[in-house]
Amino acid sequence: AESGQPMAKRQRRGRVVLDVGGEKFVASASTLASNSRYFSALLSGDGTDGDEEFYVDQDPAAFRVLLDYMRSGMVQAAEVSERVLLLAEFLGIERLVSAAKIRWLAHLGRGPHLFDDCSDADIVAAFDAEYGGISEAIGACLFRTFLAIAMNPSPV
Repeated sequence: AESGQPMAKRQRRGRVVLDVGGEKFVASASTLASNSRYFSALLSGDGTDGDEEFYVDQDPAAFRVLLDYMRSGMVQAAEVSERVLLLAEFLGIERLVSAAKIRWLAHLGRGPHLFDDCSDADIVAAFDAEYGGISEAIGACLFRTFLAIAMNPSPV
């Protein structure tokens, strides 16, 4: 029976083979789709269960850091480079992008005061209002300043 409603797209399951900048990566579809808007959109479709391969024209070294993050939910601060942040923003890995924006403002002492009643969303919004986003802040060469302050905090 036809209800006139479009069929809901089913998320793909199984392994996904990614060719990222010429380097092969294998991950579960659920890991990719649950952590990235890009992969969520890419992997929503007719819902095949077999292995699939996709080409992603991006930096494999940066992607390796992000895939580890998607799998574990953690990343070493020293691994977060400009390329990693730009790729995280491109792939829509919102949790990491938001964490970077919050840390950025906290270390630079800018944006709303980090009081208990200031939500993470408020801090992210303040970052976006001031810088326009990660790519814009990096484009304005502000990442190097952030790194210098974050990696070498002044004594209190």
